[in-house]
Amino acid sequence: MSYSPSLKEIIAILQKYTSKNYQSNCKTRPDGKLELSLNGVFEEIVKTPGKTRYVTHKQLDQKLKDFKQDLMVELHDTFATKTDLKESEARINQKLEALIQIVMVQGEQIKVHGEQINKLTQTVEKQGEKIEAQGQQIQKVNETLNFVVESLGSIHKRLDSMEGRLDSMENRLDKLESK
Repeated sequence: MSYSPSLKEIIAILQKYTSKNYQSNCKTRPDGKLELSLNGVFEEIVKTPGKTRYVTHKQLDQKLKDFKQDLMVELHDTFATKTDLKESEARINQKLEALIQIVMVQGEQIKVHGEQINKLTQTVEKQGEKIEAQGQQIQKVNETLNFVVESLGSIHKRLDSMEGRLDSMENRLDKLESK
């Protein structure tokens, strides 16, 4: 595994060879390495501020080669191809279709459960009406029983008064018999 400089290190390398900020272009080479080119760097490398010095082609080639080598970055990650992206899209579409089917099935189940709940609600309402009718019948029976109890109470009073009268008649008869 080769060393890949960070952006800060690349900037430091640029500052080592140049004194200005230049516009950069970044290209990917066929061997997978990044090639960074800077507009205007050639003049900066060849000329030193304040004095002009002459450089041979060999020295210039070596300086440029060293400079480019410092800026080389290897790519260690692989990038997806169109076929990989299409396969990934197909897998995602299959998963999406499966999820849609699941949601549709769940929707149908929810619909069925909703219908069952409506039927149960209607059944409960009918049972509530029946219970209410039975309650009204029980209330009528209770009123009838209360009336019967009141009637029995009044009959009991009459019987008590008749018993008292019979006792008094019996006493009179006893008195008449004893005379």
